[in-house]
Amino acid sequence: MRARLRPILLLLAVLSLVSACRPTAPPQSSVSAPAPTPVSVPAPVLAPAPDRSEDRSAAPEPAPARQNIRQQLAAANFPAALALILASGLSEGEVAEEYGRTLKGVLKQAEGYLEKELPEKAGPLYRAALDGYPKTPAVAARVGTRPAGITAGIEACADQLMERGLASYRSGNLDRAIADWKLIRAFAPRHQASRKALQTAEVQLANLKKVRAEQ
Repeated sequence: MRARLRPILLLLAVLSLVSACRPTAPPQSSVSAPAPTPVSVPAPVLAPAPDRSEDRSAAPEPAPARQNIRQQLAAANFPAALALILASGLSEGEVAEEYGRTLKGVLKQAEGYLEKELPEKAGPLYRAALDGYPKTPAVAARVGTRPAGITAGIEACADQLMERGLASYRSGNLDRAIADWKLIRAFAPRHQASRKALQTAEVQLANLKKVRAEQ
């Protein structure tokens, strides 16, 4: 009986030894790993496109008045350019460059007429320059001539016309004397000497016409 059990026990021992030598697999967890949470990337925020219509309305277009002024300057028509500047409604700063060129041109023309002994043409130009003289110091600096210098030009024109009228008066040409003295009114209406001379000459001319009518 013991001889029969001995092989069976030997077989069981070998089987237990083989099973002990097998690698044991790690136990699997029944809890599944959580799935990765997707990261949401925010869409880029684009700045609104600028309203070009507002830009067009805000950007000042070249003023037609300024173009007309430049055309007159190109034609050396300085009195017309000055009249356009004063009537344009533009500020002195907006037309500073044109303003300075215009008054320089007006004064240069006035000086030329005065040198040619044409005070009847020079005087109105001096008056226009004085009346239209810029009030902004920065613009006035572009002119180069101060108001006192322009006033001196006006007085010189009045003096020339006074002398011319006196020469006609002394020669008995009252009509010519009166005509010359009246020209002073155009640019120096407060000129006292010409006003008195004109008044005297007109009275004398009226009396002379009366005497001639009675003869």
